[in-house]
Amino acid sequence: MNDTTLHSLEPDPERARAIAERDLILRTTVGSVVHGLSNLVTDDRDELGVCVEPPEYLLGERHATRTREHGYDSKYAMHALRIGHQGIELLDTGRITLPMADPERSALRDVRAGRVPLDDVIAEIDRVAARLDAASGRPGLPERSDVDAVDRFVVRAYRQTWDAG
Repeated sequence: MNDTTLHSLEPDPERARAIAERDLILRTTVGSVVHGLSNLVTDDRDELGVCVEPPEYLLGERHATRTREHGYDSKYAMHALRIGHQGIELLDTGRITLPMADPERSALRDVRAGRVPLDDVIAEIDRVAARLDAASGRPGLPERSDVDAVDRFVVRAYRQTWDAG
């Protein structure tokens, strides 16, 4: 976690860091690097850590802001398209290829770099959303996710961590 993230979670960044390090249950590379869409001229590496927060952290909101250098949030637009493409692949094949393959990979890099006009991005999002909608209506898919099973897992993980601490 970087200091900016820590400040948004907790007024005292050192306390937030201690909580994150003590109760870390998963740390992984995320973002553009995993999908093969990183900006080749930078050397940043996005990581995500998941920790089980103390009970007092379960309420509240966390916000992030992005700058818009190209007349639109090109990183957000790229990720919106990526999620759509990967959703279609998952529904079609039962898997997601990482890093992403071309031609989608190159097209998404162009969106991220702001080389694609906003109107074209919106049109592509509409096309991908329509394909995703059609793929999600196929027979054999469950009506909905097993939200109750996910909720039970999350509650169990929190309680086990709190009991151990």
